[in-house]
Amino acid sequence: MNDQSTDRVVGSIRAGDLIGRPAYARGGTRLGTIADLIVDGDIRTGLRVTGVVVARRPWGRLLGYERGQATGPWLLQALARVVMHRRVRTIRWDELDHAG
Repeated sequence: MNDQSTDRVVGSIRAGDLIGRPAYARGGTRLGTIADLIVDGDIRTGLRVTGVVVARRPWGRLLGYERGQATGPWLLQALARVVMHRRVRTIRWDELDHAG
């Protein structure tokens, strides 16, 4: 029997366990919903979460236009800059409350 939980490294967590959860600052202030993870490292030696992308409304993050390298129709890019970017921000991992 193959139990996926035995495949995890101690101290590890799946991205799906974090994405969609509320994010709180160390002082307890709700920042929004975790929409994406920012990681550093190498897939062979291990990845480490260094930050999260927090959205006040998670739907805005799903299009990917908040990334500087995103390309697409100019109208969608302009709309994303005006509407979605103001609801999306990057928070360093060490600025988050990890108790919850």
